[in-house]
Amino acid sequence: MKDGTTKALEDIGVRDQSKLVKSTYPNMPEVKSGWNENSAFFKQEKVGKNAQINIGLGKGKGIKILYHLKMLVLTM
Repeated sequence: MKDGTTKALEDIGVRDQSKLVKSTYPNMPEVKSGWNENSAFFKQEKVGKNAQINIGLGKGKGIKILYHLKMLVLTM
C-alpha cells in the first residue's frame, strides 16, 4: 500500500474486542452496527496458527479512501 493508506483507514477505524487489535489500537472505538458506511473495521483473523489484523473496508468511506489513493485494484 502507498504511504498513508493505513493511517487514513485508522482515522475512520473501529475495532473488534480481540486482544491483538485492542493492544495495537487501544484508542480506537469498538465496532457498532452500521459501521460499514462510515468506518473501516479492524479485526483479528487467524491464518493457520498465527493471528493478523484484517481491515474491512465496508461500503462507504473505506472504499472511497482506497479509490482516492488509487490503491483499489478491480479484477474481472
